[in-house]
Amino acid sequence: MKIIHAGLVKMRTIDSDMTQDDLNSVERLVDKIEDIIPELQKKEKALNFSWLFNSMEHGIERE
Repeated sequence: MKIIHAGLVKMRTIDSDMTQDDLNSVERLVDKIEDIIPELQKKEKALNFSWLFNSMEHGIERE
């Protein structure tokens, strides 16, 4: 099931030859698999750039 899920997600994001109906069908299949195996659901992650800004501040202070 995990391999099928990974293949469908990849197909959904990479295959440019898919029609809108094909994309909708793949999306429904992915949703059903994620209902069965919840840990496959994409979790939203907040982007944290504080490390970048901190390193930039330290670089500016050195000059």
